[in-house]
Parts: sequence; structure tokens; C-alpha cells
Amino acid sequence: MLSRLKGYWPYLVIIVGMMFTLSVFNAFGDSLIDVDMSSELLLGKVLRDDGGILSKDWCYATELRVINIQLIYKLGFYFSDNWHKVRLFSVAFLLTALFSSYAFLLHRMKLGKYIPLTGLALILPFSEHYRGFVLLNGNYSTHIVFMFLTLALLTLCKSKSYAKLSIFLNCLLAFLGGLNGIRCAVVIYLPVLIALFVIYFYERENKKFINV
Repeated sequence: MLSRLKGYWPYLVIIVGMMFTLSVFNAFGDSLIDVDMSSELLLGKVLRDDGGILSKDWCYATELRVINIQLIYKLGFYFSDNWHKVRLFSVAFLLTALFSSYAFLLHRMKLGKYIPLTGLALILPFSEHYRGFVLLNGNYSTHIVFMFLTLALLTLCKSKSYAKLSIFLNCLLAFLGGLNGIRCAVVIYLPVLIALFVIYFYERENKKFINV
């Protein structure tokens, strides 16, 4: 029995880490809220009541975010009208999305043995800013998930069987990321595009393939 569990213990640690993070937010979440968080939460409630992914009656702030945390809040409000429980649901959803996309990236990079340890650091509230901006607020979590998925899917381009699928899925991700404003384009897709051009011209000039 113990020998069977030995291979699963790293992922049990991840589950314990998620439960710890959720416990922290369950205990102190009511005091860990600001204007940005409360407005996104309210927008999620409005979207649940009105339907759709955009609201005609909502005055969006600096950028029009479509595929973002408010959709997770909206989903949470279908299960409960308790605002605190909806926030806990969103944190659990984001933790799962963050770790899953990160694990997919490291698996594609053949670094799977580092998933448990580094993944644990990804889901723990180890600093005030990371806890607030990424794990609890959620606005940055969606962009991080987009980044992990984009890089992981790019590795599929090396496979003839999945190259077209990789290009299609990355174009879809780029479109969805663009619905959240300019941030994804600047932080993710512009650097990736520059890196691809550098690799292309290096290989053309040196007649040498870069294994990335």
C-alpha cells in the first residue's frame, strides 16, 4: 500500500498546499479585499443576473476584460449567493488552472520531476503582493495561465502530427487573450514573436536547428 502511494505523494503535497491556501483565504478573506476585487465580484454577479459575458449596464474601467476573473465569479454565483463562498470557489478554480497549465508546460519541456516542488511555490501565498494580485484578485492569474499554455503549445510545433493543432490553439489563445486588453500581447505574444524571429534567422544563417 505504501509503495503504491510513494509515487503519488508529491501530488498529495500539492493538494495539501491548495487546502492550506484556501484555508488562509477562508479565515482572512473578508479583510483581504480592495476596490478592484469588489468591483470584479460585483460584475460577476451582474453577469449572472443578466446573462452573457459582457454587460451593457456596466462601466468598465481602464480596459475591457472579457475572458477574466469575472466569468469565474459568474460561474460561482450559479452555485451560491454567498459572496465569500464565491470568492473561495474562484480561488480554488484559479489554483487548479495555474497548477494544471504549469504542469502541462513542464511536462512538455521534459521537466516533470520538478512539477511538485515548483508547483507548490506557485499555489502558496508566500508574499503579500503575490497573494493579493495573483491568487486572490485573479486578474493576473488568467494571464499567467495564458502564458503557460502558449509556451506549452509551442513545443507541439516540433511534432508533425500536432503542428497544425498547435498553431490553431495558439491563435485561439491569442484571440481570447486579446479580449482582455493589450497586456497579453505585450507580455506574452510580442516576446514570443521576437524569439521566433531570432530562432528563424539564427537557423537560416548558421544552418543549425535550435532544439527548443
